[in-house]
Amino acid sequence: MAVHILEKSLEELAATEGGMAAEKVRKRNKQVRLAMLLSIAVYIICFEYISLGDSVSFYFLKCLALFLSYLVFIKFIRKYLSRLHDILEVECNPYKMEEALAYFYIKNGIAGKESKRRMYNILIARAIIFQGDFDRAYALLEGVDRERLGKGYWLCMYHDCMRMYYCSKDDVLMLADMKKHFFQLSKDYRLRKRYRKFMEKEIEFINIHISMMKGELDDYETASRKADWKKGKNIMLVSHRWMDARAHYIKNEMVAAQMDCQFVTENGGRLYYTELARKMLENIELANAAIQ
Repeated sequence: MAVHILEKSLEELAATEGGMAAEKVRKRNKQVRLAMLLSIAVYIICFEYISLGDSVSFYFLKCLALFLSYLVFIKFIRKYLSRLHDILEVECNPYKMEEALAYFYIKNGIAGKESKRRMYNILIARAIIFQGDFDRAYALLEGVDRERLGKGYWLCMYHDCMRMYYCSKDDVLMLADMKKHFFQLSKDYRLRKRYRKFMEKEIEFINIHISMMKGELDDYETASRKADWKKGKNIMLVSHRWMDARAHYIKNEMVAAQMDCQFVTENGGRLYYTELARKMLENIELANAAIQ
């Protein structure tokens, strides 16, 4: 029986591609935070220096210049603050992401910290979902107490994972129940506006999935015409482009479907969409060969 990734030792995880990336992120972020603390000290020293012997107007001009310089510096240095999530969101490598999260899970003793354990379970489950291993992801999500997720980011991430799981199973009844729940959350003004919008997006994804199961594309056409369809991190662009491929395939627009699949295979990294796109390309090529 294969050893579960969270049962591996820290040394084993450190030797993985994800573990090495996680340690690199940890060290870099530590250096950046130190640089930011030093910059604050320099800012305070400079502020004290310019306050001596200046006229009031010249003093305020110097303060303004110093403040603006500091804002530029902070913006610049934050660009170098490495984000672990880029492994999945930008690189589209859910296997490496799972290893990186597992490395931090073991290194930081997350197993003994209940609130953080819930967060990591959701993040690891999300990485596993994008590997296409939906049942293993669901097993992790079952251990998450939804009532303790609050009304913000983690509640949204949990529901996003569960929605993808039930879409993978084509469970229309459960998806219908989720739609009702998401609608209630979208009208719950205790949630911030961006989280209510998130729930509306979840409803949109469910509508697209259920309608595509029936070979209907009205919900897809409405969503794909929106300005944000071709915006976002690489993982979202690939996800949307795979939906484009499915829609074009249903409409028998094979040239467009091929272009969509090529985009997915070239940009999807190790997401499970990539393998699905390869299979669709093979089917199109076989159909073209049969016609010839």
